[in-house]
Amino acid sequence: MFFFSLPAFAQKKNSLTDDQICRAAIATIFNKKVETVSIGRHQKNIFYISFAPEEGDKTTRFKCYLNGKEIVWATETGSYRNTDIDSVIDYETKDNVLTVRETHKNGSVYRQAFDIKKLIAKK
Repeated sequence: MFFFSLPAFAQKKNSLTDDQICRAAIATIFNKKVETVSIGRHQKNIFYISFAPEEGDKTTRFKCYLNGKEIVWATETGSYRNTDIDSVIDYETKDNVLTVRETHKNGSVYRQAFDIKKLIAKK
């Protein structure tokens, strides 16, 4: 008998996946509408995310993974933002709402809430 778990991108159709959490996190960090943020390729537990460029800009790409409830991210070719001087990004889910929270070193907190059903609907 073999036991294995499905990767986040292959989980049940009606459950929130790691890539969707990363998508919401990038939207929160950069104050973008989640509809403009796209999930690209994945490599093991790392998800590649981009958002649509504004007039005259290039597409901006990021990588992201989850470490428990913490969201760790970086630019596509940069270092991860998880040092002592970086803000902490985490999330929680409750009552069909995903809340992404960015806590800065000065104690200020920025939160953004997402309807999980809407996140699931747009892959």
